[in-house]
Amino acid sequence: MERGYGVIDSVGEVNMILIKLLEDIDTGLLASIENQARAMVFDDFLDHAKEYAKGGSKNEAGVIAGVVFEDTLRTICRNKGIEEKDIQLDTLINALAKAGTLTSVQAKRAKAAAYVRTKATHAQWDEFEMDDLKATIEFTEELIRKNLDE
Repeated sequence: MERGYGVIDSVGEVNMILIKLLEDIDTGLLASIENQARAMVFDDFLDHAKEYAKGGSKNEAGVIAGVVFEDTLRTICRNKGIEEKDIQLDTLINALAKAGTLTSVQAKRAKAAAYVRTKATHAQWDEFEMDDLKATIEFTEELIRKNLDE
């Protein structure tokens, strides 16, 4: 008969865990942990892009950096409550600028990075230079630091 009474204790413990989980969700703790994990992965990808760039492999570095830039931008939009699914990058950049997340200068830099991303992922290798790629990597690192490393 003692087994039946133990269920009440277990339900009470699970209830407390769920209450604490909801508190963490409400305070943004879980989103913060997710952002930090994503930032670490993005940093690793950008390290690969930098290594490719150091080795003169602009095309490979461009693809990696471009994808990380886009994912970073979309993650920031989701965190700010901006709908991003199936929305073009330029529109998202404008929305982030309107929301005050990006300054007008940062929005211009973001549009340049979006250009590199588009050209790299569409194998239009002659449409961007190594300096454009390096600027994309630096700006993406800045976005991660300011918006995801919280």
